[in-house]
Amino acid sequence: MKVMREKGFFPVREFSSVREMVAQTIQRYPNEAAFRFRYKPQGEVIERSYRDLRDDVTDLACALLKIRQHWQNLYGYPSATEIPEDAPEGLYTALANRNLPVSPSELNIPDAPAAAAAYTYELTKDPRMNCLRPEVFRCVVIGNNSYAWCLSWLATVFTDNLVVPLDRQLPEEELQRLVQRSSPAVLFYEGRLDPMMQRIAASCPSVRYLVPFDEWFETVGVRPAKKRRTSYLPVVRTKPPFEPEIHVEGLAISPTFPGDTDEAEATRIWQQPISHLLARGAELHDEFDPWNVPLHVDLPCSLMYTSGTTAMSKAVLATQSNICYEVAGLTRVVKFKPSLASLSLLPIHHVFENICGFMVVMFFGGSININDGLRYIPANLKEYKINLLISVPLVFNHFYARIKAAIKESGKEKLVKKMIRISEGLRRVKIDLRRLFFRSILKRMGGKLRIGICGAAPADPEMITFFDQIGVRVLQGYGMTETMSVISGCNLRFFRPGTVGHPVAGLEVAVEADEYETDGEILVRGGLVFPGYLRDDGSIDRTAFTEDNWFRTGDVGRVSEQDESMTITGRVKSMIVLSSGKKVFPEEIEYVFSNYPLIRDSMVWGEPEGDDVQIAANLVLNRDEVEKELGKTATPDDIKGYLDRIIREINSLMPSFKTIKYYVYTFQDMIQTTTRKVKRNVEIERIRSFLSEKSSRLRDMTGRLLDELSDPAQSETQD
Repeated sequence: MKVMREKGFFPVREFSSVREMVAQTIQRYPNEAAFRFRYKPQGEVIERSYRDLRDDVTDLACALLKIRQHWQNLYGYPSATEIPEDAPEGLYTALANRNLPVSPSELNIPDAPAAAAAYTYELTKDPRMNCLRPEVFRCVVIGNNSYAWCLSWLATVFTDNLVVPLDRQLPEEELQRLVQRSSPAVLFYEGRLDPMMQRIAASCPSVRYLVPFDEWFETVGVRPAKKRRTSYLPVVRTKPPFEPEIHVEGLAISPTFPGDTDEAEATRIWQQPISHLLARGAELHDEFDPWNVPLHVDLPCSLMYTSGTTAMSKAVLATQSNICYEVAGLTRVVKFKPSLASLSLLPIHHVFENICGFMVVMFFGGSININDGLRYIPANLKEYKINLLISVPLVFNHFYARIKAAIKESGKEKLVKKMIRISEGLRRVKIDLRRLFFRSILKRMGGKLRIGICGAAPADPEMITFFDQIGVRVLQGYGMTETMSVISGCNLRFFRPGTVGHPVAGLEVAVEADEYETDGEILVRGGLVFPGYLRDDGSIDRTAFTEDNWFRTGDVGRVSEQDESMTITGRVKSMIVLSSGKKVFPEEIEYVFSNYPLIRDSMVWGEPEGDDVQIAANLVLNRDEVEKELGKTATPDDIKGYLDRIIREINSLMPSFKTIKYYVYTFQDMIQTTTRKVKRNVEIERIRSFLSEKSSRLRDMTGRLLDELSDPAQSETQD
């Protein structure tokens, strides 16, 4: 088994909780911009400094503590983290000052990952790890990236409660199931989701408080963004008029703050917008101090649900210790100045954006600039002077394609290639003039972008190399929800396009293979690895862990003998095992398909045939590219002939046992998760069910249009 470790390069300040880390940043950079955002595209930019953030979080956290007090009195619940009198000695951890074997700032100690993993395992024996217990105060946060979303998340975590971030793009039925599974007391959400949230609240008895996000800054006179703010004026909290609109017949909703009046027993739910909570919280500073609420940093602070590409979404437990280890590990291999400006583009409920684009940016005192929408990315990059972009390959590929097309259209391809050769020669003698040579190209990405962090899917090495040649370093990484985001990646000291680099500091990463350049399952161990999956009965599922606390990721990779960098090759669950015993990873073949513009998506699987398994593919075509390549009058035979040539070309590049034997194509998107991952099992079953209904075999249908076979009338109307 090949084990990799990274000590890191940069020192990290000491912190033991998310709240402590944020408090340190506020103290260091009070007047630096923390957030910039708009309520509407092209509207007024609102800036909140770290000092402003402190006040906003304090007010909302005070209000949340008052609501929790009301909730505890309503049900007679004790403190959720109270230690029972008959508790086994030594089993329960301390409050804020826990006795960890290794602190997040000491991740370079050789045995730190193993010690932290063993400690986490012991924690799973603590009955309080069951965060579905009735006395645990849980808050769901639903919505697009916004300052209100971030405030809600921070206020919940700072006050020792459990936050449940959910995906705004999920269908209502799925959101309802997840809310029912997590049984929250509070729902924070975008105001326009109010009708749906009321329906969900009516179906979930645990929900007692609804907090829609409203545009409160327009009512309190916050000044527009400025380059630097050296003076500070406190904001006067006001309460804009609010009267909840009842969207569910018979649902009793009170518009008052919980506990302020003697509500009738018939009151089912209390609803107040976040502006009212901020105003009410500003009046409670003498009663509550959210910055000194005892924290249980080793108990769950967040419950995150996986995207569930092959099964029902799993509930991932995360503690503040896990998050601190991840932030400390990342900041030992990357370093930014407080002038850091990041564009918040990816969904913030997802761990990648939540940790890298939220927690890590705040660690450095950078500004989080909320994107106005996909169509406004170029404008936002320029306006906010973004120097860090965290995104998926799709976004970087879009810029790459547009830049290459513009160079070709201008007739300067030879000139750019010549300048790249000159620039690379100068770099070899420590002279870097890339950003001067390619200034006009860089303006297409705002002009200030220097670092990109790319994850969630494979990235084209050619694209990464091109950006590096013109002065933008795109760091490809690999991670999971279960590891608080990044497991490994290229960093400021190691850069090799096509790989996911080295592990983050303080983490052990192993590949179950005896030799270099050999595929094996990826295992990880360290303090940032989650305690386990939470079952619906409250127990902890650790079946994905080995006896010595290695977490099996389910991903397959290989380690380079040259520099011990790691490359991801596939998933264990999607791996195809042939009768010869040889293994094929669909992701490798799908990556090759992605290099053809005509094919916008693909899925490769193993189709049983007799005693063997044949490699099959479902290809999703780009109609515009088909018309561009073959003409608008292209017939199914024309398309089949073109795809046959692609298949032959790909097969010529593959070992014989990876030969694609059968394929079908479609113009319709495959069924995907909200993170754009194909639900393989669902798609494969759909194709097999169709073949069964037609009493056909895949070999008889190869090269055919799947849409036409299933519904001829529908295929004629496909865009």
